[in-house]
Amino acid sequence: MLIFAVLFIATTLWLVDPTGRRSNVDFATKCVCEESKPTNFSPPEPSKPTLSNGVDTLESIRTKQWQVPRIYPPPSTTLCKVKPPLHSTPHVNFEILPPQIAGIGNRSLMEAFCKPYVYARYNMTYFRKFKPLRHCDETEKTRDMGCEYMHACVWPSPQDPWISGRIINGEPWSLDEVTTALTHLQAYPQGLFVDVGSNIGVFSIPAAGMGINTFSIDALPAHAEMLAKTMSLNGLHDRHTMVRNAIGDTLQTATFFVDSGNKGASRLNENLPGWVTPERIIVDLVPLDSLLEYIAPRFKKSYFWKLDVEGNEARLLSGGWQLLSYLNPRFVSLEIMGGDYHGRITDCSLKNMLLALVNAGWRIPWWGDVSVVTEENVDRAVAITNSYGEWAAATVIERMT
Repeated sequence: MLIFAVLFIATTLWLVDPTGRRSNVDFATKCVCEESKPTNFSPPEPSKPTLSNGVDTLESIRTKQWQVPRIYPPPSTTLCKVKPPLHSTPHVNFEILPPQIAGIGNRSLMEAFCKPYVYARYNMTYFRKFKPLRHCDETEKTRDMGCEYMHACVWPSPQDPWISGRIINGEPWSLDEVTTALTHLQAYPQGLFVDVGSNIGVFSIPAAGMGINTFSIDALPAHAEMLAKTMSLNGLHDRHTMVRNAIGDTLQTATFFVDSGNKGASRLNENLPGWVTPERIIVDLVPLDSLLEYIAPRFKKSYFWKLDVEGNEARLLSGGWQLLSYLNPRFVSLEIMGGDYHGRITDCSLKNMLLALVNAGWRIPWWGDVSVVTEENVDRAVAITNSYGEWAAATVIERMT
């Protein structure tokens, strides 16, 4: 009897976890247990067969039918205060930039094509495991990046030292966040990558280089022009769409503030302390849902979005609920601003935005002692964020239902 009892216990343990290791995933509820760490910034290693906190295998992710539209319930509370139009006009619409076809030539030809901006080589050595498109110049093999780079049109370094300056110097920008995005895109390469606030293409360039259909949106006309040229230089214009618009919750023209010392910090909001003489330009502001008519005939599914609109994420979601439902992404990289930025500057409620996402079935990893945002701890999550002051970071939220 003792022998049978031992065999029964051993068999039961093996059925619970045949690997012999203790699992930190509760498969009954499909959530990560409290003992595991939230995965805000550390992407899973591509060599491991799991993504999404161990819930789904790479193969199951690829075979699931994400293209089935999911109708999200509209937010039960208002995310943002209604702002009167600054420059109301019935003629505002989204603007798709036509591809700028460019034959790949020598460096002097590419430098001329990038003007009035500058030509640079976007170092791909950091992303070699994703096998993006790479170019090789035999005369440049002595450089650290060797043949692993992609062509890029960027700002002169003094005008944009944070992003363009790093690319010019062969250094990465937002390495952890880009790696996270590429990891998810590699898992489901058939889906559309939506990059809202694309800047000069830090995310979009390697994504398109991996063969992913990429939909980039940026409010700054110079960024849209640069990225369109970059895609053409790399021969990727056939898998890239460039939209030159600001994204919000209304259809109007609006004032856009261009930070002359940090182009990536340009935004729709009023002048902030620390800005370097912001230039004011007029841009067309459109809801993300206005793109649905264009996207629907061309793309049926998506897997990963990146949303980085300098504190206007709540307004973006308010005007993008239908497109979010139609493309039904599994993961969204969402930038969060600290210091009550959403309330003070954009007249939006971070709490209401988080509750709307939670109620729509999204799992939101957080910081501090809040591992995942819920209805019960949302006030604590907002307090943690606001305590960080003028701060911004991205969290990758996951659709669980």
